[in-house]
Amino acid sequence: MEELVGYIIVLVIGIAIGWFYANRIAIQAFANVIQRLGVPEEKLIELMEDIKENGYQEEEESSPIEDTVEVRVEQVDGVLYAYNDVTQEFLAQHSDPEQLIERISQQIPTGSLVSIPVNKGGLFFKDIA
Repeated sequence: MEELVGYIIVLVIGIAIGWFYANRIAIQAFANVIQRLGVPEEKLIELMEDIKENGYQEEEESSPIEDTVEVRVEQVDGVLYAYNDVTQEFLAQHSDPEQLIERISQQIPTGSLVSIPVNKGGLFFKDIA
C-alpha cells in the first residue's frame, strides 16, 4: 500500500513538473513569435489593458468576397463548357481547364468567388489545384 502511495506521489509530481515546463515552453514560443513579428511591448501592454477593461471582442473583418457564383462545367467532345449553375447562363468555353478558369473570371463580377463542386465538374480542375 505504501508503494502505491509513493507511485501516486511521484506521478503527481511528474505531472506538475511537466505542466510547469510545458507552460514555460509555450510562453517562450509565444514571446519568440511576437518578437519575430516585431510587435512592440507597449502595443501588447495596451492590448492587454484594453482586454481587461472591455473584455475580448473579435474584430469583424470586411470580406473582399462579395458573392459566390456556383458554376457547373460540362465536357462535350473535349471542350469544357461553363454555366452559372443558378441562372443556367453560359459563361465560357475552352478545352484547357486553366484557360476556362481565366475566361470564367472575366464573366463574373470582381470580388466574387467561383465555386465548382466536384459533382458539377470540379474534377476537371483537379490537376490545377
